[in-house]
Formats: sequence, C-alpha cells, structure tokens
Amino acid sequence: MKKILLFAVLLLAVISSVSALKPVPGIDAIMKAAGEGPTVIFFHAAWCPTCRIALRDLEDKKSEWEGKVTVFLADYDKERDLKRRYGVARQHTWVQPGSDGALIRIWNGGGVGQLLQKVLEADG
Repeated sequence: MKKILLFAVLLLAVISSVSALKPVPGIDAIMKAAGEGPTVIFFHAAWCPTCRIALRDLEDKKSEWEGKVTVFLADYDKERDLKRRYGVARQHTWVQPGSDGALIRIWNGGGVGQLLQKVLEADG
C-alpha cells in the first residue's frame, strides 16, 4: 500500500512539473485542439511503471515537442468513454485524434520521441 501511495505521489509530482501537458478535456476541446495542430492523448495509469517513465521522458524532451504537439493526459482508470471511443485496451497508449474526433493513429508503449516524431511526420 505504501508503494502505491508513493507511486501516486511521484506521478503527481511529475505531472505537475510538466506544465505543457494538459488534463484531458471533453471531446469537443480535443477536436478543437486537433483542428489547430497535431494532438495526442496519452492514456496513463498511476500504477504503471512505463507510464511514469514516459511522463519523465515528456518532461525531459519538452523543448522538442512543446508548441508543436498538444499532449493531453487521460487517466486510464477513469476515462472509460474515451477508451471506448478509441479502442484503448491498456495503459501507456498514445492516441492521435483528428479534428473530427476520428482516430488517426494509436500506439502502445514505445519511446516518446519516436511517437511524437511520427505524429509530426503524419501531420506534415
């Protein structure tokens, strides 16, 4: 139990330190963001060790993607409607929605730099 609490606290610390990351809004705001430029939804879980690594990676590489890609954070355990909409079956999943809300791309795991590069290439 103490380990779970510690992981949750660490995850919150990482999320709060990455100011460019945004909590996932409703689908209308996601579609609006996707209409303005490349947008990614990262489905993460507090209990997921690879999700914590990806969040740290996002922080470390912020200068590479900030202003180029909008990244929303979706809690894997809470965002059931979004998971259903995009067919997300596990945590550490990246979804690129279009301005109409339709799925453009979906990835599970992998390196953040590689995933964000694919999104930039797909949009460019």
